[in-house]
Amino acid sequence: MSKIGANGYELVSEETIISDVKTIISDNFVGLSVDNESPMGQVALMFASEIDNCQKDAFNVFNSLDLDTATGQDLDNAGKLIGLSRRALEPSILTVQATSSTTGYTIVESSEFYLTSDSAVTFTNTSDELISSTVQSITMQSTEFIEDGAVNVGDKITSTTTYPSLTDLEVLNIINGEESESDYSYRLRLKAVRNGNSGNGLESMEKALLETTGVLDTIVFDINRDNAITRGFIEPVVLGGADNDVATTVWNNLDMGTETQGTTTENVTDGKGNIIPISFSRPTDLNTTFTLTVSLITSLSQIQREDIVTAFEELCNNSFIGGTLYYQDFYSAIVTIITGTAKIVTLTINAGTSDIVAGNREKITPFNVDPNANITIV
Repeated sequence: MSKIGANGYELVSEETIISDVKTIISDNFVGLSVDNESPMGQVALMFASEIDNCQKDAFNVFNSLDLDTATGQDLDNAGKLIGLSRRALEPSILTVQATSSTTGYTIVESSEFYLTSDSAVTFTNTSDELISSTVQSITMQSTEFIEDGAVNVGDKITSTTTYPSLTDLEVLNIINGEESESDYSYRLRLKAVRNGNSGNGLESMEKALLETTGVLDTIVFDINRDNAITRGFIEPVVLGGADNDVATTVWNNLDMGTETQGTTTENVTDGKGNIIPISFSRPTDLNTTFTLTVSLITSLSQIQREDIVTAFEELCNNSFIGGTLYYQDFYSAIVTIITGTAKIVTLTINAGTSDIVAGNREKITPFNVDPNANITIV
């Protein structure tokens, strides 16, 4: 009969089941015919058919919970047993160039736009946009999943609302989103947690570290710095928290046989009094500067200058390890401070107008921010 062996659930053929059932009947009821046409043969066929259906049902249940074969909803059900959910929709992010001959009006957050060539593909802007120059960038996100290639650089976007002299909206850049996490990616995460080797319970470790006093952010890696996968090693990168508290949390949640690596080492004591070195890393600062040039309408006070610097510092401080400081977020933050006082002429971050993307072990930080040196009035 069928069984669960080293190669998974091993089905047997229906012919084998019929033969086995007939053998059982013949051994226990000597002299009875089990030919297919005989009454007992018909009973044997009936029982064999039911046994075959049952083994196939059991086979399907087994496979629905097996990470090597489960797909779709079955894979989601397997994830529930491990405690991980499939990642939800990630919208596509667009950078759109807006051209307007009129300035001084605001496109409010979540205003609706659509792809000019296909009105069913819709977007919303991610923050209030003060139109303060004839050509400026607006960040938008898709409202639903869109296939790769459905929107391309150079495509035109149309607003559902009539804005004065907003004559051209053109896609400058697109980061494609994800309808939902693929079976492949989801299966890898589930296996990492289940096996406790390649993944080393990374999500559980991150959760425990985030609950540690003083810890502001953390990412736990299972790779060496050369990005080659190495079983049995993890590197927690932790922002905040006392070294001893971080090391103790790592030790308390460390899978058996796993070693730690990193640029900081702190000793902890196990239950038998042994000294255990625990290594982890602190994120590397990614120093970020800004330059702002404004045209005055009335006057820019010293308090406003300091508020601009504070907004810059808060955006840097609130970024995650390996995160991105979006150019448009900073633009939106300072627009609210100077509204009615000044118009933005130029804004650069790190001498550019693009987003600041940290490496996976970096933390974006403000560097040498001086409101008098970094804010120019023309």
